[in-house]
Formats: sequence, C-alpha cells, structure tokens
Amino acid sequence: MRITCQQDTLNQALQTVQIAVPSKAQIPVLSGIYLNAEDGCLQLQASDHQTSMIYTMEAEVAEPGEMVVSGRYFYDLIRRLPSQTVTLSKEISSNTLKLVSTEEASGSYDYQLLTIPPQDFPVLKPQEGRISFSIWDHVLKDLVKKTYFSCSSDEARPIFTGCLIEINEGVIQMIATDTHRMALAQNGVEPATTTAKMIVPAKLLNEICRIVPANTQIQVHVLDGQVAFVFGSVYLVTRLIQGQFPDYRKVLLTQVQTQATIDTQQWLLAMERIFLLVREGKYNTVRMFFKEDHLSIVYSNPDIGTASESVSCQLEGNELEIAFNARFLLDILKNIDSEQCTIALNTSLSPAAIRPVGESQYTYVVTPMRI
Repeated sequence: MRITCQQDTLNQALQTVQIAVPSKAQIPVLSGIYLNAEDGCLQLQASDHQTSMIYTMEAEVAEPGEMVVSGRYFYDLIRRLPSQTVTLSKEISSNTLKLVSTEEASGSYDYQLLTIPPQDFPVLKPQEGRISFSIWDHVLKDLVKKTYFSCSSDEARPIFTGCLIEINEGVIQMIATDTHRMALAQNGVEPATTTAKMIVPAKLLNEICRIVPANTQIQVHVLDGQVAFVFGSVYLVTRLIQGQFPDYRKVLLTQVQTQATIDTQQWLLAMERIFLLVREGKYNTVRMFFKEDHLSIVYSNPDIGTASESVSCQLEGNELEIAFNARFLLDILKNIDSEQCTIALNTSLSPAAIRPVGESQYTYVVTPMRI
C-alpha cells in the first residue's frame, strides 16, 4: 500500500473516526484504525463493537492495500504534522506504516509506526435499512440540544442513557429521561410515511451533532438492532439500546390546577445567581412560592448563607409552594428560546410541566423534591 494525501484532510478524517476508537480496547486490534486504499480513495474504519464508523476520503493511490495502525499514535502524529502533502506506505518487511513528507521546502520528516494484522479487524460493510428517513442537521441538533441533558449517565441503567425516537406521520419526537426529569421535543421528518421507534445512545447523538457539517441532510437507516447515520464522508452504525422505555405520556399533565407565565430570561438569571450558592454546597433544593403576581425563589445553605429573589409572573389558579432541584431547573431554562415560558402545577408533590410560550413542540417535566 502506498498513497499520497493532504495532511489537513487526513487529520479531519482521523479526528472524526476517533468517536469509534475505544479508550481501553479489550481486543488489541480495536485500538487501531483500519486503512484500505483503492480506486483513488482511502477508507478509514474504527469500531468499539458498540459503534463502528467508515470515513472515505480522496487520495492518490499508487499501490492499493490495507493495514491497521494504532489509532492513538497515528492521530496524535498526523495532527501535529505541518499542513502539507503526506505519503503513507506499508513496509511489509518491518510491519510498519511509514510516513514521509513530500515538500522539502517546508522541512522533512520520516516516521514509522508498527502495524497490527488487519485480518482480525471487524471490517464494516454499509447496509440499507428496512426503514429509512432523512433529517436535516439543524433539526437533529435542535432535538438533541433540547433533550440530551435529561438523560442519565448511569450505565447500570442503560435504558435511561438513550433517547427514545418516535416517528409517525411526518413528525419525529425525541424523548429523554433520568426518571427525575423528562424532556420532549418534536419536529418534521421526511418521508411522511415513515413509522419508527427506537432508543439511540444519547452520547452518540451528541457526537453526531458535533461532527456533522452545516446544511447537511442526514440519511438514517434502521437495521435489525442497529441504526446507521450517513452524511458527507461518514457512514456510522451503532447498536440500539434494548428494553422498554417508560411511557412518557403518563407524566404529561392533562389537568392543571395552577399555571404561571414567566419571563424566561428573568427566571434564568435569577436561577443562575442563586446557583452560585447551590454549586458550592451539597444542598441543591430551591423553594418556590407561586403568588398572584410574582414568583419567590428561596435557597438556604447552612454552610454559606441564604438567597431570595422575586420574579414577576401571571398566575392562573391556586397559589402554591413547591421545591425543585436547582440544577434541573437551570438545565431546562437554558434550553428555552422563547421570551416567556409557562409552568403547570397541581400539588407540591406532583410533577410540573414547563413549556415555551408559542412553541408547543417542546415540553419539560420535572419531579419536585420534598421540602
């Protein structure tokens, strides 16, 4: 194998496939990146058995071939090389990948990295899904941004580390919960005839949003127990999370005794100031008093002090005292874009629903804390 390519293009490819390179590989070959050169292209693959990725880039292929090289050392080296033309060649006699510069005016370098036998690498072959649909990058990013924070990071409960995606009649819904809070967002999807339901790892959705180029339509293929995302030079497939996701419809408030309309920015700024005290201690419960024309927010930390703020609101229904986890409220308010939001309540111990005014496609449910 012998190829020539641009350092910045190769660096971009390696940076992208790092998503699928395990930090601690149980099988040595999975610590590497699989390279395959043929027909004017270099294909890079990485896999941690849960997620696998193919990245295809242009290259001048003098000799086709394949190899596996350490993902860590290869990426760290390439990203520190000067932005110029790079020649990669497989040295069969020494089982190494040789990297040399081809532009002497910019200085020269010569590196050799040990390779790993490629026959044990689980080479990925792209598949078409039994169910397929497309979604624009800005739509996916918005859905993930407004739900991701409600997922759990506890790997002992994998079902809550994923986002439930439901598609029906041209509408895609994304739901996330850690059992203490829930976020629901929805938007349009193509084609309108698609029907699907799956739980996708939330961390992967967040990574896709990070690497997908702007103004890109993402093709999604639902496979047996897997889902594949195709965009630009990337083909990425991951295992779906198996299990029964909680019925989120049961916590959506249908009857409300108290509802307050509040200026989102005022509420957010008040919570951010109070959180300066919250973050320094182990006590994270804030008490809220919903009155006829204002909301009083009170926090007490015996190690630091107390805080009290008042925010104007329009109240419909009964006055109410309730307590919430301060971080949960702050996460919600940071992801509301409308000028005003509403909070719907029933009792001091029942879940509350927060919604942006004028944006019915978003709903947040948070469980109160005992005072």
